[in-house]
Amino acid sequence: MSYQLVKDFKEVLGAHECFTIRGGMSPLLLSFPWQGENLPLVLFTISKGRDCFMALDEENYFEIARLRFEKYHKGELSLKWLQDEYYSFAAQMQDFYDKSIAQDFSKALDEELSQTLKGLLDQFLVSLQNTIYLECIDYDKILNVIGTDKKEELDVIWETATHPTFISFEGRRLKLLIDLVSSRQNNLIRKAKFIFTDYVWTKSDAEIETALADIRKNMKEKSGEYDNLEKSVAAKKAEYDTWKVSLNKDMQEVVEYMQMVMLFRDLRKDVIAQMQAVMVEVAVEMLKRIEVDAKHATNILIFECVKGIEYLKSIKDELVRRESGFISVVYTDFSYKIELCDFDKALDEFEKTVVKHVHTDTIKGFVANKGKLTGTVRVVLDPHGYKGFNKGDILVTSMTRPEFVPLMKQAGAVVTNEGGITCHAAIVSRELGIPCVIGTKIATRVLKDGDRVEVDADNGVVTILKKNE
Repeated sequence: MSYQLVKDFKEVLGAHECFTIRGGMSPLLLSFPWQGENLPLVLFTISKGRDCFMALDEENYFEIARLRFEKYHKGELSLKWLQDEYYSFAAQMQDFYDKSIAQDFSKALDEELSQTLKGLLDQFLVSLQNTIYLECIDYDKILNVIGTDKKEELDVIWETATHPTFISFEGRRLKLLIDLVSSRQNNLIRKAKFIFTDYVWTKSDAEIETALADIRKNMKEKSGEYDNLEKSVAAKKAEYDTWKVSLNKDMQEVVEYMQMVMLFRDLRKDVIAQMQAVMVEVAVEMLKRIEVDAKHATNILIFECVKGIEYLKSIKDELVRRESGFISVVYTDFSYKIELCDFDKALDEFEKTVVKHVHTDTIKGFVANKGKLTGTVRVVLDPHGYKGFNKGDILVTSMTRPEFVPLMKQAGAVVTNEGGITCHAAIVSRELGIPCVIGTKIATRVLKDGDRVEVDADNGVVTILKKNE
């Protein structure tokens, strides 16, 4: 079988290669036209339940990060301007979230539901426009902008510059939970909902209540844990500040930029989770009104929800048929196309006709955290309900997200397709002190469960020692 949208997307790419991610993700959250610096990014997805394969123009995606840094380096954008831009957007989203969770969507009018999602869509489009540059800045892009004559200086500062000097995701959310439980506010479960949201769904009220009860029961221990983390990070920050003033002006500007993009990309996870929590709640209510099971919320694009209840009624039967798989392409003018498919067959066709094939026993990527380890590969695309991961195994995935942290704490090393020193895998691996190679692009396609490999994160190389036949 041949799928038209696979052909259409191949035409959109032209001579460019595509950047792909596969894992537990929902088109409801991700199916937007991604863009920044006036570079278009048409988004292609193949979805089935929690399993989502996403592709976009690799050249444009990575060029956005380089162009934004170039403007900063030339003095066209200041650090303060970039910081003000981010915090202004984040404050707007927090206000939107607070207003949304104060509503009872079960009592809202049909039009009010679609308008809520329209407002959220507008917020999200602005967020992508203003923050997508955070996603894939790396060594090569920095060097490209500052000039190869600065390579020796960049090499000297790189490792220190790319180690976070802030409390990242896990610690920050622990503090959020401590503060929420301590406040004794009403509606705690709903206020905490975004903290327990992955890129597909929110946890149940019962699961959230259990987590809140654990914080309440162990408040002294949890508070002490956070206090120790805060002191540790403060000591690192003081050491970093002393080191930074020893650098020349050009290198100071580089390290300040790196710390900023790492921080904002980490903070942005909360913003995205807030959007997802509202999306899920409203979409489920809309499906309830057209008498469709809530599980089909992962089969809808937000552009369809915005059209309202009557439109959803008109595609009610198709929403159910999408359960076997569907392809979507979202264009930069916000138009979209959808095609029903067999998930596995569509993915196979895409990989045969669009993805560049490689046959190799050695994979190259970028160093996120140094170290060497030999171990057994575990390819985990979605940690939801995953079993069979052993202490010291090598976690191989498209990209890590907050829900991967329990596996990362067991892993001996981490290898990802996704790149950029601001990515979740890079930040968490540095905190955990485990070897990590990012930006391989092909790890999940080349490496198989049970393969024996050497991860040389000193040089960004993963070598297959023995394949699992």
